[in-house]
Amino acid sequence: MYDNIVIPPAVFKEAVIIGAEKGFKDALTAKQAVDIGSIQIKEPSREELARVDKVSNKLGIQLGRGEIEANALATDGLLLIDDEAAYTVAINMGRDRVGTLALLLLMVSRKMISKKRALEALDIMIDAGFWLSPRLVLVFNNKINKTT
Repeated sequence: MYDNIVIPPAVFKEAVIIGAEKGFKDALTAKQAVDIGSIQIKEPSREELARVDKVSNKLGIQLGRGEIEANALATDGLLLIDDEAAYTVAINMGRDRVGTLALLLLMVSRKMISKKRALEALDIMIDAGFWLSPRLVLVFNNKINKTT
């Protein structure tokens, strides 16, 4: 869906290295994407890291290293993030951002995946421990059913 996918080192460590150690299939897929260059690892600038720290401290929000680095990288691109606190920081920094559910809806609307596949993906995420409020799941289901 996107030509240029960039992740920071902390996200690579959390999602790929630790994920692979835990046997997560998506970690192996992500590692393959890094190996062939479909996903690039990029270090955020010190200035942007400081800006993220300043905004999160002002809001009284503590972020993990991956969320800090991802926000710091998102200066001129779309930030894919699901962590509510990190999403709030991104909003306050004026970042273009999207969550996984919005991305699934976009893929359905572009006919990249079926509604059924999007709903299956949501079930897989929830079964794997991805927490969503029941209200958000209901909103997603309603939107997916209205998608043509």
